[in-house]
Amino acid sequence: AIIRESAGDKSGKGIYFVDTCNVIEENSPNKIPGKELFYEHVHYNFQGNYLIAKTIFKQVDEVLPDKIKSRKPSSEDSQQGHFPSEQEVARYLAYTDWEVYSISQKVVNEFLKQPPFTNQLYNKERVQQEEQRVNSLKASLTEDVMKKIDEQYRWAILQSPSDAYLYFKYGLMLDEQQNPSAAARQFETVLKLEPTHYLACA
Repeated sequence: AIIRESAGDKSGKGIYFVDTCNVIEENSPNKIPGKELFYEHVHYNFQGNYLIAKTIFKQVDEVLPDKIKSRKPSSEDSQQGHFPSEQEVARYLAYTDWEVYSISQKVVNEFLKQPPFTNQLYNKERVQQEEQRVNSLKASLTEDVMKKIDEQYRWAILQSPSDAYLYFKYGLMLDEQQNPSAAARQFETVLKLEPTHYLACA
């Protein structure tokens, strides 16, 4: 309420308010935000982040100067003619089945099994459900699936060869797959693009 009041109608001063809280509620069952858009009770999952990004983008697009709006779009943009779908965004960000599994495992072990979650009602049941989901995701990562995931990372990197984060994510996956030399090459590229990326040095 304070943020809404403070932002108010100040578009004349170049201040624009995007009510993401309302957007999340409107896209949740019975307007009650939960696991559909959150990993736990704080962090948005991929779907939640996509929804927020799309909402903010619409506001930004409305206030862009005319000279930017009138720019001739690229051929690819012309073909799309719309804000990219969730699937398209996932493809360009290399949000793969491996990452779904990796994040889900981290949420269970580093969040749900730790305070304050351990004091929440039905936490044990929730942990059991999420562990079953993690095990199912892990079982689905067959050799053929991992080959396709490797191709997805490579494709995304080709589309954005200066994006250090893509190389970093690819390196993490390769490292987990017991391929340290290939992972090291990805981390070396990360450091060339972002010399201060301390995680790539670990």
